Amino acid sequence: MKKIVNIILASALLVSSTTSCSDFLQKDPPSSPSQSIFWQKKSDFQSALAGSFSMVYEWPGVMSQIVACFDNLTDNSICQHDEDTYGKTKTIALGDLDPNTSGYVTYMYKHCYQGIARVHLLMENLEAYQGTDMSADEKSFMLAQAKALRGYFYSWLYQCYREVPLVTESLTMDNMYQAKASRADIYAQIMNDFDGAIAALPDKPYSDAQMSGYFSPGALKALKARLMLAEAYDDKGNADPSKMGDIVSLLESINGYSLADRMRDNFISSKQLSSPEIMFSVRYLAPNITHSMDLYYAAWTTCGVTRDLVDAFECTDGLKWGESPLTVPVDESLLATGELGDANKAERTKLFQNRDRRLYETVCHSGVADFSIWTRWRAGNNYQSDANRIWNDEVDSADKRNAELFDYI
Repeated sequence: MKKIVNIILASALLVSSTTSCSDFLQKDPPSSPSQSIFWQKKSDFQSALAGSFSMVYEWPGVMSQIVACFDNLTDNSICQHDEDTYGKTKTIALGDLDPNTSGYVTYMYKHCYQGIARVHLLMENLEAYQGTDMSADEKSFMLAQAKALRGYFYSWLYQCYREVPLVTESLTMDNMYQAKASRADIYAQIMNDFDGAIAALPDKPYSDAQMSGYFSPGALKALKARLMLAEAYDDKGNADPSKMGDIVSLLESINGYSLADRMRDNFISSKQLSSPEIMFSVRYLAPNITHSMDLYYAAWTTCGVTRDLVDAFECTDGLKWGESPLTVPVDESLLATGELGDANKAERTKLFQNRDRRLYETVCHSGVADFSIWTRWRAGNNYQSDANRIWNDEVDSADKRNAELFDYI
């Protein structure tokens, strides 16, 4: 009898363990699902859309955290480093540019086409989706964002390369070899994608909760205007009045945006969603994903500001510096030395007087408002204890720490 009971108990345990195993057994890895089990519910498409947007900030961030380094190819700034991390802008600015150049040349091409491939997978599966957990409006919104993203990626390709392949569907073994398309065809595709997205999206600004982290019609119109502006001049640099008129009309149709009262607020995460100035950004969850812009542009000076950029800021009366009666004359011989003496600092300070306030919110000089505290340490000032306090646990959140550090330095 005891033997029978033991057999029954063992059988019961075996059945129980088999059942419980099937309950908790993970049949598919959620971090890397296959095509055969994906695209089954709305959340799958939301994840795919987020994954498509993530290419905008993919390291090293050619469309995000190092996009400002493009100014190193203009008279606005120079870069003291010649690394891929900053786009290889020093090499490119010196004219040493060929198909094998790294930095911007390779990263932009790679990231744009990776993003386009992700967008096509999303669009094709979204159009075929029949699930009842997604409304027609939600489906239309996702398709519009996908079109906007494709146009955005192609806009970068159009600006950075002369001719590139025009891919409008997922590549297979049958169509994987794509010839380069004309610039006119690429331009037309961008405009078609942007126009389609603008027509399908609600005309709300970025500050609206529905549009935060997504393309808004206003942002797409601004991106359109940028490309149209580049095409509005002939080979001799003369503007086409008709094309310029179209650009003005397009920009005047943008509603819901204005300059922020304090530009620095645009860079504090707690204030970004309410910013009247931000037209588009890709949002991500910190600290899962971080950036290094504080190091790149402050401590390492990857965009060293030139006098040309400073001179571009107008005086408070709206007239150019040098032409405005509010211009404070400077001793150019003292400005050109690079010295940090009191006389040099005082002369540089004159450049900031009676000027657009965004000049001193954007550009620092002589260590007076330098965003790199390291510079002032080297100058002999003891700021280390305060800086340590800010970065220590005395400041209890990342947002407060960043805000206090920015206000401090």
